[in-house]
Amino acid sequence: MRRTVGVLGRVFGLGIWLLAGSALAAGLSETEVNALYDADKLNELQSLVAAPARSGDAVGLLGAGAVAARKGDMAGAFDYFKKSADKGNARAMLTLGRFYLSGVGGIAARDPAIAADWVQKSHGAGLPEAALDLGMLHAAGQGVARSPEKAVQYYREAADKGVPTAAGLLAESLASSSDKAVRADGAAYARLAAQRMKAKDNRDKVAKLADLLMASLDDAGRQLADKKFADMQASVPSARDTRDLNEAKNDAAK
Repeated sequence: MRRTVGVLGRVFGLGIWLLAGSALAAGLSETEVNALYDADKLNELQSLVAAPARSGDAVGLLGAGAVAARKGDMAGAFDYFKKSADKGNARAMLTLGRFYLSGVGGIAARDPAIAADWVQKSHGAGLPEAALDLGMLHAAGQGVARSPEKAVQYYREAADKGVPTAAGLLAESLASSSDKAVRADGAAYARLAAQRMKAKDNRDKVAKLADLLMASLDDAGRQLADKKFADMQASVPSARDTRDLNEAKNDAAK
């Protein structure tokens, strides 16, 4: 049971993001969904997403999968997510990729190659967070050829699309560079991650990294980092981020 809960956390983030999307499709406001979810009224939520799921709506199927997973019905969740992914839902594709990356006993055996295929499909469908997962796969050589250069490329793509965990991983990747401009870039991304991450321990870690990187720069380098950070604050959108920084680093290191 403990492993199942851990996998759930990594695969789904157990967040409101899935439920909100499905309930909105059924006509509910996000505020109402949050209230039901916080009150753990999963049966009510299930009834709300049932109609769009039965009609074959991709978002409805996605929400039904989230409810099933939250209730511990992993087989049912997998079925809903697969149907949603087959209808082109990018979030469901990414979720299936995480299923196969972690492995869920009796439902989806760990298979990095299949995981990479689903993540690539999600990326092709335009989900910003999929670029983060592609970076992790390339960093570890899971299901794809190991390539630190491609990992940095995908981390940067996800970070520039507003995924804070990607900004944190990118900053760590750039931190050891001997190039002042690269370290300034890393400092800016670390500051952005520290500003936008939800978990305090994650924010504290990347804030400390940002301080170290800023301290390693001369005045010109710090000015460069300040300008980059200011530009990103104005231009980088906010995107859904369901990965924890530590879990992402652990998964990338497998």
